[in-house]
Amino acid sequence: LCEVQTPNGNKVRAYDIERSICDIFRSKNRMDPEQVHKSINCYLKSNQKNINKLLEYSLKMGIKDKILNVIGEFNE
Repeated sequence: LCEVQTPNGNKVRAYDIERSICDIFRSKNRMDPEQVHKSINCYLKSNQKNINKLLEYSLKMGIKDKILNVIGEFNE
């Protein structure tokens, strides 16, 4: 969890982007495939991405192999 500021200036607790990507990936069968693709693609193009943290979270969530496959697909 991290603390972020809403547009109204309120501070709220939220998951960081790497955890959110893992959650999106875990739920991808219940989500719009285009939105899943756009989210992952946007994350991988971001200057703020932390692949090591993403892999750490994915290992804990049991989806590391799937994340590695997706990262490989987007980097080709």
